[in-house]
Amino acid sequence: MFLSNIANGARSRLSAFKAVLPTNSGKTIHRLWKRFAMQQPIIRTDLLRLLKPPETKSENPIIQTITHLAAAFPSADPVADFQHHFQRSFL
Repeated sequence: MFLSNIANGARSRLSAFKAVLPTNSGKTIHRLWKRFAMQQPIIRTDLLRLLKPPETKSENPIIQTITHLAAAFPSADPVADFQHHFQRSFL
């Protein structure tokens, strides 16, 4: 999952996406990242309803959201679990 690649210190967003979706163009990656960044406050609000955010060393709100998502849905696909639980699209 590209989000876990980012949280685990991928060198760039592009490399994080390409590791998961190698055929996508840079424009697609940028569009998906922008949508995630715009949805991040809404996602974070939903996650706060489930549990308190976990401790993290990062001050980056995107990384904090990814860590919170992984803590709330500790499965192979936390995005799918998020969508199933809240019955709405992640992005």
